[in-house]
Amino acid sequence: MDSLARCLDLRLEFMLRLADDTEPYYYENPIVQQKPDGSTKTRITTPTKGILELVQKRVEKRILKRMPMPDYACGSIKGRSTIQVGHYHAGGLWFLNTDISDFFPGISHHQVHGMFLSNGFSPDVARLLTKLTTRNGQLPQGTSASRLIAKLVFVP
Repeated sequence: MDSLARCLDLRLEFMLRLADDTEPYYYENPIVQQKPDGSTKTRITTPTKGILELVQKRVEKRILKRMPMPDYACGSIKGRSTIQVGHYHAGGLWFLNTDISDFFPGISHHQVHGMFLSNGFSPDVARLLTKLTTRNGQLPQGTSASRLIAKLVFVP
């Protein structure tokens, strides 16, 4: 736990207190998207603010971005583009483009915790990182760390 505090340049006691009360640092941000048929769809994201936003950005930069990512994971990764993923599918018989409803909130805190454990973090550190990056038992959509956590959760 002390090594996590040093890595994030934060006091352990502070992180433990923050992890027990993250709710004040989330806010709802509705995003209106235009569909091809002209109708609109509103997606509610829940980004972070204040100190939790800072902590999550440090987790993203100092921990998540240093974890190995498979070649086929291209979006949100520096030096890769979503166009690259097309090379994996070029020449295929079928092409499916879909939007998974409630993708981020569909990832549970158990899955996030398991991802940290499978990447070598101790149970205590995995628990603390999970509490700092999830909300109400799920991965929130709209935070800086959520995109990479989602990718890592699904790495075989």
